[in-house]
Amino acid sequence: MVVSMENITLNWYFGNSRSMLVSNCLFRMGGAAILLSNKRSDRRRSKYQLIHTVRTHRGSDDKCYACVTQEEDDKGQIGVSLSKALVAVAGDALKTNITTLGPLVLPAHIRAAAVLGNSGGEKAAEDEEDEAVHSGLQAGV
Repeated sequence: MVVSMENITLNWYFGNSRSMLVSNCLFRMGGAAILLSNKRSDRRRSKYQLIHTVRTHRGSDDKCYACVTQEEDDKGQIGVSLSKALVAVAGDALKTNITTLGPLVLPAHIRAAAVLGNSGGEKAAEDEEDEAVHSGLQAGV
């Protein structure tokens, strides 16, 4: 069983710095759980099958590393500060992730069309990727 939870009680910011107050609005309480199994007997009951996993790590870039930091404000109150570069950094990371994941999940005819340089194949691949993004991603909303 995999359980993921966000709890910001320890990092709740009570000050007046705008860059730190935003995290109070975006990250409150949330959670998710999934039960994974490799037993053959569970195959009939399973709703989904995990086929591919992709991890994108952008922490080696200073701009990416510094876009979310825990720091003190001018009055000494600790909070999580979000920089204005966060949206651009997250967009670049998402683009990299989808570019890596695309060849693993797109149908063979779309991959072949993209390799052969068929502009229709590229458009179809973009449509398929957009559909995958819209159906499978929730960006903290």
